[in-house]
Amino acid sequence: MKNKWKEWFSSIHFKILAIMVSFCAVLFLVIWLFQVVLLDNFYRGIKIDAIQKSSNHIVGTIQNMRVDFSMKQEFDAQLDSLSMENDACALIRNVSNGFEVKVTTNAYCPIRNLSGMNVQRLYQFADENGGKWSSFVPGSVDFTMFDEKDAYRKEEQQTLIHVQNTKDQAGNDIAVIMATMIRPVHIVRDVLVKQLWNIMAIIVLCSLVVSYFLSKLIAKPIYEINEDAKVLASGNYDVTFDGKGYKEIEELSGTLNYAAKELGKVDSLRQELIANVSHDLRTPLTMISGYAEVMRDIPGENTPENVQIIIDEANRLSSMVNNLLDISKLQANADELYLEEVNFTELLVDIVNRYQQLLKPQNFEFEFVYDACYEVYVDRIRMQQVVYNLLNNAVNYSKDCKKIVVKQAFENGYLRIDIIDQGMGVKKEDLPYIFNRYYKVDKNHQMGVSGSGLGLSIVKTILDAHKMKYGVISEYGKGSDFYFVMPGKVVE
Repeated sequence: MKNKWKEWFSSIHFKILAIMVSFCAVLFLVIWLFQVVLLDNFYRGIKIDAIQKSSNHIVGTIQNMRVDFSMKQEFDAQLDSLSMENDACALIRNVSNGFEVKVTTNAYCPIRNLSGMNVQRLYQFADENGGKWSSFVPGSVDFTMFDEKDAYRKEEQQTLIHVQNTKDQAGNDIAVIMATMIRPVHIVRDVLVKQLWNIMAIIVLCSLVVSYFLSKLIAKPIYEINEDAKVLASGNYDVTFDGKGYKEIEELSGTLNYAAKELGKVDSLRQELIANVSHDLRTPLTMISGYAEVMRDIPGENTPENVQIIIDEANRLSSMVNNLLDISKLQANADELYLEEVNFTELLVDIVNRYQQLLKPQNFEFEFVYDACYEVYVDRIRMQQVVYNLLNNAVNYSKDCKKIVVKQAFENGYLRIDIIDQGMGVKKEDLPYIFNRYYKVDKNHQMGVSGSGLGLSIVKTILDAHKMKYGVISEYGKGSDFYFVMPGKVVE
C-alpha cells in the first residue's frame, strides 16, 4: 500500500493536480490581496485621483476667466457637473477679499459653511505644501485646531478635503476647496471575503475535474509508449510505437521506432557476427585438431609441412582474436590517440613492399602510385592498422584478378589514399552498412574468403577518431575503391 501511494505521488496525475491546486492557491492569494487587503487603499487612491483631476480642471478654468465674470454662468454649470460626477462638493473663495466665488449645492457638503478663518487655514496648508494639500478628516472639523497626525482613521466615515491655491486674471488669491465622502469599506470587504471563499471552492472543484481529464489526456499516450517500450526491452524489435495526441509524443514515437529499427539491425548483425566467428574459428580449429591427430596416430606424418599448417592455422586464430580485442579497445578508447608527424608515403611504401613479398607465392601484384612524399599528423600505429585492414580486405575479396593498386594524391592541402581492387565488389544495398561493426558481405562463407567482418569496423573507428573523411566506391562484380582523406603537406 505504501508503494502504491508513493507511485501515485510520483505520477503525472498527481503532478498535474498539484500544479492546478497550486495555481488556484496563488490566484486566490492575489485576489485576496487586491480585493480585501488593499481594498481600502485602492478606494482612497481612486477618490484622491478623481478629486485632484476635478480641482485641476477648475483651476484651469478660473485662470482663463475674464475679470468681469462674463463666463460665470457657464463656469457654474461646469462646476456643478464635475461635482455630480465625482460625488463631491466645491467651494471657491477669493482669499484676498473674502468673496465667495462659488459653492456647489450638493445635499451633503461639509465645506459649505466654512468660516473665513477655516478657509484661510486651509489656504495656508496648501501654501505650505507647494500650492496643494489633501487630507482625510472625520466629519466637520475646525481647521484652526486641525492635527493632521490624527486625521487618518480608516474605519470611520470620513471626508476627503483637497485644497488647491491659484490666482485669477486680476491677481487675486483664490482657494479651490473640494470635499467628498469616504465611506467605510469593511462591509464591502466582508461581502467580498464570503464571495471569495465561494469562488475558491468552485475554482478548486473545477481544477480537480480539469486536472483529472487533462492528466488522462496527457498520460494515456505515455502509458501506451511505456508498454510498447517494455516489449522492446524484452528483445522484440518488431514492436511499433504509434503514440498520438500531440507533437512531442509523435516525435518520441518516431524516435523510438527508429531506435527499434536500429536495434533490430544491430541484433541481426550480432547474430551474423556469431555465425561468422563460429564458422571462421571452427575451420582452423578443425584443421589444427585433425593434423595433430594425424601426426600422433600415423607414423611418418610428423613432417615440417604438417607442423607449418598447424602454425599457420594457429596464427589465423590469433589474428581473429586480436581483431576482436582491437575493436573492443577502439570502441572504448576511440579518442586516445598519440599524434605525431608521420611521413605517410614512406609508411605506405613499407607496407606495400611487405605485402608484395608475403603474397608473391600466391601471384598477387601490388602497385603503389605516388608523385612525392607527404607528411600527416596522425597516430602512426593506428593508421598502420587502417592500411593493413584495407589491404587485407582487398586481398580477401580479390578472387581471380589479384592486382591491387594503392594510389596517393594530394590536392588543396589534403592527402587522399585509395586502395583499389578488382575483385567481387559490393552490392548497392550493402554499401551503407559496409563499415558497420559485425557486418560481412560474404554471409555464405564462400571458400577462399576469410575474415570475421571486423576489419572495416576497425578502420571506421580509427578514422572517426582522427575526424577524417572516408568512404567506398564500388560496383558489384567489378571491384572496390576504399579511400580516406586527411590534411597533409609535402615533405621538404
